[in-house]
Amino acid sequence: MKIANLFKTSTKKVAAFKKKLRPIVSHWPKRSKELFFRLLIGLVLLVMFIVLFYGLGIYRYHWSRYGTKTIVKIIPYPAAIVGPTIITVANLDYHQQFAAHFIQRTNASLDEQTLRKQTLEMLIEQRLVEIETKRYHLALSSEESEAGFRQIVQEVGGEEKVRRMWADLYGGTIEDMKQLLRERLLVSKFQREVFVSVHVAQILVKDENRAKEILKQLNAGADFAQLAKKFSEDANSREQGGDLGWLNRESLFNGQPLPQELEKAIFSLKPGEISKEPVKSGLGFYLFKVIEKRGQLDQSYQDWLKSKKEKTKIKIFID
Repeated sequence: MKIANLFKTSTKKVAAFKKKLRPIVSHWPKRSKELFFRLLIGLVLLVMFIVLFYGLGIYRYHWSRYGTKTIVKIIPYPAAIVGPTIITVANLDYHQQFAAHFIQRTNASLDEQTLRKQTLEMLIEQRLVEIETKRYHLALSSEESEAGFRQIVQEVGGEEKVRRMWADLYGGTIEDMKQLLRERLLVSKFQREVFVSVHVAQILVKDENRAKEILKQLNAGADFAQLAKKFSEDANSREQGGDLGWLNRESLFNGQPLPQELEKAIFSLKPGEISKEPVKSGLGFYLFKVIEKRGQLDQSYQDWLKSKKEKTKIKIFID
């Protein structure tokens, strides 16, 4: 990266500002005008020197001292450019500080450079989602954000406990927590509303012939939920008529990633459809019914993310 490129816009603005000043100072004595413009040029050179000096330290020597953290809050050094947007070094520092505090607090083992790379990677992925949410006209309302926070408060046992826990583990304030929560909730909303997910029910039996007999009854018009309650050998879903709730391609199934054969069988069905044949997998033979289907992108979030990274112009400046 040519650090001097950071100043092209600023230099042009200074030149334009200088041009605007000429009519104002035109009546000044010649000596005063010369002194004024010399001071102005000197100030510009000083600012450029500071930007170059700290830019060299940040990009080449990986400075992270207090003085540097103060400077990056004033000067928007880019850590990465993602499409039309910039992730600043200040933004990277802001997010990294909480993870660094947690690692120190829990005596975990992770060197600073690796942590910085992981934090930047997370911000790049988050920025890709933010760009895409605008295309889908998705936004997180203040009510949704507050509801997410209140859910955490309820689970932890009060706002004061949340404040103490966050300060102790991450070294931040409640406002910091709310900011990071908003970012994660937006990603979750994007995953939930954009990617295809299905409301599905299942019947699981160990014997293939029995599964085929149940399928015959279903094809003859029998109620899926009733047969699930009667025959399914999955204790967790049997009493709910086999209802598994909403699944996407990255959902856990019996505590494990969704097996490929089950994923294919489930997501090939349309709402109201039942498996055309029993599907063999780990615990036995499955019959599925898709109750509802929602979303637009019929792929996993990770596959989408990988594809988006390949197609989006991403420039990283931090090693």
